[in-house]
Amino acid sequence: MWKRPSSSAEAGLTLLELLVAMLLAAVVGMAVYAMHDSAMGAYQHAREARRAGFGLNVMVEVLNDDLRSIYTGDGADSRFSFQGKAVDAGGEAFLEFSCAASLDPKAGTNGTEIRRVRYTLAEGKTRDSYDLVREERSPFALKSEDRDDDYEWRGVILARDVGEVEAAYFDDLNNSFQSEWQTEPALSNRPLRPAAVQLSLAKSDEETPTVILIQLPPARYLYHKP
Repeated sequence: MWKRPSSSAEAGLTLLELLVAMLLAAVVGMAVYAMHDSAMGAYQHAREARRAGFGLNVMVEVLNDDLRSIYTGDGADSRFSFQGKAVDAGGEAFLEFSCAASLDPKAGTNGTEIRRVRYTLAEGKTRDSYDLVREERSPFALKSEDRDDDYEWRGVILARDVGEVEAAYFDDLNNSFQSEWQTEPALSNRPLRPAAVQLSLAKSDEETPTVILIQLPPARYLYHKP
């Protein structure tokens, strides 16, 4: 015959025991959430660091390919001149030259087409940050000065969230870096291009800049006074 439980302990959990169990479950849940949030934060930070490093490596590779395939001719044609200036965040090119490298997938791979390339610093998505942009023009734009405006610049962002960029151009005749480089006939006995280009680039959230130094092929020609 069924009998009614004789005590409350046999009847199940009391209200106090239920509250204690709920409190312990909440504490464990908060601890697990904190560990998960910390792990996700560390993963996101590592992912962003890898992405930034990957972007910087790509930028260095592209810049190296451009400068190593540079073409300045004999200096008689200004369309092949090398122009290096101090970096301006207003969108004006601080580095412009002609080379055989291209990021256009439809471009020829024989390295015989000379294109005009320039590097600019454009406003980024966030305040006090910029995008480092590489632009190039079709080789046909170099064939006729009269139709120079018919060919648009096509650009690609090489680095985002850039805080500061400084450029310097090495003059091996004077054994010193120059803040600007303009190949003009008036500059007697000056090479058509610098011996090396140095970029100092710092991300917007970093204080220590990354210094990139790329050596250019020797220039065969010098400007001389007539």
